[in-house]
Amino acid sequence: MTGAAREGEVVVEIGVARCYRLPRVNAPHDPRLSPPPRALVEALRAAYEIEAPIGRGGMATVYRARDLRHDRLVAIKLLDGDVGAALGAERFQREVRIAARLAHPNLLPVHDSGELDGELWYVMPFVADGSLRDRLAREGPLPVADVVAIARDVASALAYAHAQGVIHRDIKPENILFEAGRAVVADFGIARVLDPDGSGLTSSGGLAVGTPAYMSPEQATAHPQLDPRTDQYSLGVVMYEMLAGNAPFASSTPRAVLARHVHETPPPLRIVRPDLPPWLVAVVERALAKVPADRFSDLAVLDQALVAGPSGFHPPVLERRRRWAALAVLGAIAAAAWAATRPPPPDPRRVAVLPIERAAADRDLEGAAESITADLAGGLASVESLIVSPVSDVRPLARATAAEVRRVLNVRWLVTGRLTGSGDTVQLTADLVDTRDGRQVRSWKWRAAARTLLAVQDTASAEIARELRVRLGAELRATGRRAETRSVEAWELVQRAARRRREGRALVERDDPATARTQFAAAETLLLEARRKDPAWPEPLVEQGQLALELGRLVPPGDSAAAAAPARARALADSALKLRAGDQRALRLRGESEMSLFLLQGAGGDSTHLAAAERDLRGAAAGDGSEKPAALALLSQVERLRGNALQAHDLARRAFEADNYLENARDVLLRLCETSLEIDRPDEARRWCEEGRRRAGDEWLFLYYRLTQLVWQRGPAVTSATVWATYDTLVQTAPLQLRVLEPEWRLLAAAALARGGLADSARRVMREVLRKGEVHVDQRFYEAVALANLGDGAGAMRVLEDFLRRAPEMRSFVASSALTLPLRELPAFRVLVGR
Repeated sequence: MTGAAREGEVVVEIGVARCYRLPRVNAPHDPRLSPPPRALVEALRAAYEIEAPIGRGGMATVYRARDLRHDRLVAIKLLDGDVGAALGAERFQREVRIAARLAHPNLLPVHDSGELDGELWYVMPFVADGSLRDRLAREGPLPVADVVAIARDVASALAYAHAQGVIHRDIKPENILFEAGRAVVADFGIARVLDPDGSGLTSSGGLAVGTPAYMSPEQATAHPQLDPRTDQYSLGVVMYEMLAGNAPFASSTPRAVLARHVHETPPPLRIVRPDLPPWLVAVVERALAKVPADRFSDLAVLDQALVAGPSGFHPPVLERRRRWAALAVLGAIAAAAWAATRPPPPDPRRVAVLPIERAAADRDLEGAAESITADLAGGLASVESLIVSPVSDVRPLARATAAEVRRVLNVRWLVTGRLTGSGDTVQLTADLVDTRDGRQVRSWKWRAAARTLLAVQDTASAEIARELRVRLGAELRATGRRAETRSVEAWELVQRAARRRREGRALVERDDPATARTQFAAAETLLLEARRKDPAWPEPLVEQGQLALELGRLVPPGDSAAAAAPARARALADSALKLRAGDQRALRLRGESEMSLFLLQGAGGDSTHLAAAERDLRGAAAGDGSEKPAALALLSQVERLRGNALQAHDLARRAFEADNYLENARDVLLRLCETSLEIDRPDEARRWCEEGRRRAGDEWLFLYYRLTQLVWQRGPAVTSATVWATYDTLVQTAPLQLRVLEPEWRLLAAAALARGGLADSARRVMREVLRKGEVHVDQRFYEAVALANLGDGAGAMRVLEDFLRRAPEMRSFVASSALTLPLRELPAFRVLVGR
């Protein structure tokens, strides 16, 4: 069978090879229903006057008619041709005759039957009060008393039929009708008839008929020895649906539904209806036992359990021998089907937001908690890469465990939260939970005045979404790379090395480069071993190259060994590309290495490295691969180094838009900060820098760009307090090995003070920096910027000339840098930079 199944769909299987899908339609007087076949009308004219179609069942069309002999309304059910062919006219007539002998107040009898040109039909009383399906559609979950009453009526009818040797095999809400306030069971048209001695079945031929959502495990696997307990399981499913509002198992295909019946435990009823009496939950769970021997011995016993309620029901002591014997029979039949329909692990894109909790006494926060729940779900749902469960589906699971929510909703991530208040202050705490193991992977806490609660909601949604996107991106990338190697050992070694590299990077940020080198060395060892395990896999080579660049960043600026790291990274990228030509990660690595070599070549170098970097990075950015955002961000830097600020800004924005999983958010936002400054968009630069600090915390480069903004800020006057507060935070945040850049930053602070009209303070800072010794070449650029802001254009030009004589490759950068804006109107400046 192909295609997705509709809810309530009926599957007819002959053996295990042929399968039909028969849709169910339940709309009475549906104008789309075709009129009764003329041949049927003519053939039954003497006995029945067929009035109109009233519904479409899983296997038949139902027509309202008048029984002319007895002057009563009846329902005539005409079976579909596929079903008639599967059953066979002779066997159908035999089974209908047996079903017609059944007489019970809760059974809808069969009045008549026949065959017309290969099409089978039978006649039942017309019941005008609707079906259980109709009631569930109107009301949803039913009161406990009504569920017990309906279940007792059905159990009584089925117990009687079983005593007569007949099992129904298609108990479902559509076949439970209401007449004069009682439930009656309809449609014994597909019933199997037991041999009188119970040793076998008079029906044969491997016909497995029923509705997947309500089939017992043994019926789902076409077990040849069905007994009455298959109807008990189906009634258990119906009871579950009456209490929960939904059947326990659903999936996109009938076969997957059948597999879930065989192998999965229904989601606990106590999650959906915490108020249910435990004894009733236990009755339903026992009726839904996978093994027939673990259910009630018969439906009369189930009925007695419903009558006795809490006083008469005790969970049974199961006999292991019987259980395992029955499981062996089912398992042998179902193993192949289950292997093909095993439920997949939860989709890493799927997330659910549990209702935000509040203390029972905090009545004032009730509305706020509901609002935050809806806003969090809505905010996450607006992120294209996430799939968020509707709040209405999650609300019944408010008290569920992570495993239970995962089982019901198939979500990977769970957001939980609690809202508390004290006076005018509100605190929102949120946790992100991985449903695979119930582990809390991230926690947040926000405090705010009650009147600013809306802002807290927005902040919470944004931060949780960012965390999920980062985790999702990492997982999807890992999944894609895992498929590139057949060596499990090599894969595990690369993953361990990546963890070591992340730990080393964190140590660098905590000003512990010595320990970071230890972590990087351990990662190198693991990657070498991974290469031995799978020499054809380029991933370990690329990881080694990224590790080399990490180590290169630990070398102080100006060190003669600084170029060794990017040169080694480039060689490793070349080796990876020999294994897989066009590999985007290797192209990105080589492009980044070439750009690093360009930046490190110093005076007298050429631009071949920059051209090579552009070529590789454009290759890495081609298509929609995971390397595209990082490659675009690096291309932005290439254009910036060439002095093409507008193109650099455009590339950075494209990188930001392509970065669905925020892998490169920090670098992209840095590019947007600096390029916004360079194209004279200060307000935009401020927004990007603020966004960067929100995402990256106290990342020193965002503080550097904040200080840069103060150098030429328009609007509010720059104050000494603002300048030194920004400078101090920058120094405290930057890694220790970058403290050698402090003189440049102090010159930048001097330029900001000059911009604010504090000329004396600016000159004093400059004298202090220059008095301490030889000025590094890059410091000359910042000295020129400070002189320009002090109004000393001639002095600024002399310093810039010295700077470009010592670093000619920076000419384009000087021409486009926002810091040189005060000099651009000077003719000498245009001559110096060649523009």
